[in-house]
Amino acid sequence: MELNSSEVFEKLKDLYGCKTLKEICDIFGKNKAWAGQMIKNNSLPYPQCVQAAAEKGVSLDWLLFGKDSYTLSKSAVLSEIQDGIYESVELGILDEISTEQLKATSALILKKLENITQISAEQIKNEKAVS
Repeated sequence: MELNSSEVFEKLKDLYGCKTLKEICDIFGKNKAWAGQMIKNNSLPYPQCVQAAAEKGVSLDWLLFGKDSYTLSKSAVLSEIQDGIYESVELGILDEISTEQLKATSALILKKLENITQISAEQIKNEKAVS
C-alpha cells in the first residue's frame, strides 16, 4: 500500500478543524510552505502524525493507511471481562463466585488495563517531548 501525503494532510486538517494547509503549518509550528512542500514531495510528517494520533485519539493505521481501527468503550470492555469470568466459572476453570465477586474482579482487571493504556499514552508523550 502506497502512502499518500495529500490524504494524510487532509486527515490532519479534519482532525484539527483546519480549512487550509497554512493552518496545519501553524498548528505544528512550521513555516507556511511546509505542508505544501511535503505534499509535493509525497513526504509524510511522521512526528506530527504521532502527535496527532496521541492528541486526537486516532490510530496511526487510520491516519497513515486509512485502515479502520476498532475501539471499545469502558463499559464494553468491562462487559467482555465479566463475560469471560462468568464463562470460566461455567467451564469449571474458576470456583463458583458471587455476582459481587464477579463485578469486583472485573473492575480490578479493567483498572489494570486502564493503567497499561495510561502508561502507553505517557510513553508517547515522553517520546514526543524528547524528539
